[in-house]
Amino acid sequence: MEIRTKIGRGDALWALVVVMLVVIVVVARPKPYTPSTVTAADEQKATDYLDANLAPLPDDWTFETLDFADEGVIRFGSAGPVDAPVTILYIPGFTSTVELYADFYAHWRAQGYRVVAMDLPGQGGSVRRRDNPEKPYTGRFQQYGNAVDLVTDHIAAQSDSQIILVGESMGGHAVLRAAADHEMDIAGIVPLVPALEANPGMPRAAAKAYAWFANHTRLGNRYAPGQRNWHVNWDSEEKSQWCGDREDRIHLRDAFYTLHTEYRVGGVTAKWFSGLERSGRDLTDGAALDDLSVPVRMILAGQDNVVFNDRSLRLCSDGLADCEVVTIEAASHCLGFEDDAVRLPVLASIDELAVSVITP
Repeated sequence: MEIRTKIGRGDALWALVVVMLVVIVVVARPKPYTPSTVTAADEQKATDYLDANLAPLPDDWTFETLDFADEGVIRFGSAGPVDAPVTILYIPGFTSTVELYADFYAHWRAQGYRVVAMDLPGQGGSVRRRDNPEKPYTGRFQQYGNAVDLVTDHIAAQSDSQIILVGESMGGHAVLRAAADHEMDIAGIVPLVPALEANPGMPRAAAKAYAWFANHTRLGNRYAPGQRNWHVNWDSEEKSQWCGDREDRIHLRDAFYTLHTEYRVGGVTAKWFSGLERSGRDLTDGAALDDLSVPVRMILAGQDNVVFNDRSLRLCSDGLADCEVVTIEAASHCLGFEDDAVRLPVLASIDELAVSVITP
């Protein structure tokens, strides 16, 4: 199946606007990093919100680090016995961190599994950029795959537990990138709303033109137009367009970052956006995953406004030997922050895969 984009006058105008914005950003002098300030009222609101809504990490949770490419460390945490029949390695999506998904970990621990969760480079407690720690670490998505492979190898060396990789959004892209670039001792992969093609809120032709232009200029690590450092946002109505409407979940990230400056992640850079486009195209249109034989369970959101699902569907139908798609029509991109009507089918799909890899 081939998808072609027809460029009309509207798309051409968007492309021109994008190029003009890029030129403005290129000419502008980059500013030194200064984290966003928050008020005492914001801090109190964040404290109260987290006390009421943030699930605690499992009692036996332990954080560790691994050296990463002589550049820093990858932080990961784990709970449960190393010799559990299944180990689930969870990788959060862009801008997120390990601490925000403890309710998922509790579910998997209750099934008798070991749970491991890691922060990708540029996020959580893992290695950050030196010039601006809130910007994405790199536009080379192979580096994110390398980080997943590093933690997976560490887990595999500890026992014969069956390892299932579960990655959300950018984390879903990272686990597929790892599987494409490395020989991994894993039993299955669950990409959750994988970010193989970003939806930047403009026509695809304009977005592709911007990605191409960014990749061929010195724009590099500057923020993409409209992107900036993290800032607190308590607007529930705005967030509900992207991340569901659960008031007790959609502010978890902002509340956490209000109190923890060192974990903040801002918007995307031109280099990151361009890198996602290149890597996503390589994974779906090339032969990168032709040799992947482990089962893949792709879970997509029917109301996703952050990524396009076309590449994920094409990869599952044409590029993978054993792949099933579950599309939750009512879901937004932020599966972990949705109602149980969305979250429970996600967990059920992962549980089903876990049972299948340990059943003779």
